[in-house]
Amino acid sequence: MHTVSAPARALAMPKTGKRRFGSHVSMAMLSLAIACSLAAAPRAARAASLGSVVDTHTDNDLYRATHNALVAVARAGDRLVAVGDRAMILLSDDEGKTWRLAKTEGHALLTTVMFVNPQEGYAAGQDETILKTSDGGATWARQYYKEKADRNVFSLTRDKQGTLIATGAYALALSSTDGTTWSEIKLPTFDDDYHLNCAMAVGDDLVITGEGGHAFLRRADAWVSIPVPYLGSQFGCLSAKDGTIYSFGLRGSLFRAHLPDTIPAPPPVAKAEAGDPAVTPVAEIKDLWTRIDTGGQRPIFGGIMLDDGKLALVGATGQFLLLDPANGDKLTTIPTGSEQAISAVVPTRDGAYVIVGDAGVKRVSPDAVPTAAGDAAQGASK
Repeated sequence: MHTVSAPARALAMPKTGKRRFGSHVSMAMLSLAIACSLAAAPRAARAASLGSVVDTHTDNDLYRATHNALVAVARAGDRLVAVGDRAMILLSDDEGKTWRLAKTEGHALLTTVMFVNPQEGYAAGQDETILKTSDGGATWARQYYKEKADRNVFSLTRDKQGTLIATGAYALALSSTDGTTWSEIKLPTFDDDYHLNCAMAVGDDLVITGEGGHAFLRRADAWVSIPVPYLGSQFGCLSAKDGTIYSFGLRGSLFRAHLPDTIPAPPPVAKAEAGDPAVTPVAEIKDLWTRIDTGGQRPIFGGIMLDDGKLALVGATGQFLLLDPANGDKLTTIPTGSEQAISAVVPTRDGAYVIVGDAGVKRVSPDAVPTAAGDAAQGASK
């Protein structure tokens, strides 16, 4: 599962009559939106602002790509792949120490990236753009795209059957069995004014989280509502090896749940709705989620499950937390040396972490002296 940060979502939202994304936009989120603003400009204006044509891949362009807004990062075997503004895709074959530009198609802001194996991967974002690579990220080709679309992709995942799933703005949900042909998934009785910010496969199930406490479980052909007990947006979701699931987002919110062995039957359809094929009753499971105290209220934008069972979580004003569920949900902060928003994180094989966000890409060493999560949150609020 890969998801997109709140700042990128705010930028990607179309300027239509529909409700704009989210609430309580932080200064860090605005900072990343400003850094990404070139994505909406005409190509000529972007090139002039950069001082050179982006496609020339000069050292100047590489520097700007690694220091400008990046939104997501993923591993492809021995390679790391980061994506962001103006369809920029960066590759590193030395665990994030050096980077180079990949060959991409289009100019859309890319907000999520996922690899199903070291060679096959997908990146997606603005205008429902979905790119595919079959050579480990070296080259990318556009598979799906809707020019000036009102909806944008925020999350990519693949279920146990191998079906690819993309979710995003205004109830966007797409599926594909080959990564080339994509079709709509219609969630039953769901307000399409809300965003589906994160999708993740959990065994044979699919879990989707988003705005306003909305969360859904799909098991076989049945949908069940599993609302999060918080009305603020949930930006990301993660699943552990034992099936435990997590959801995180605004105001430092973090929740944990265990999916039920059985799901309830949907409620009966009202007589007035019985003849309406658009009405599909959905069962609901309340009180499934348990809140975890993160020691502060800074938004959490991205995260990843580590091999040792810990969660690495990143967010506003340089926040980087490690959550240890096996040790009483102990929280530790990793200093990042920055107050810029962080969108995503991935561990390296030499014991460091690569983080991406407002300031581009950076390696962070866990050897730096950590502080208690609560202390860090209090310091940020002073």
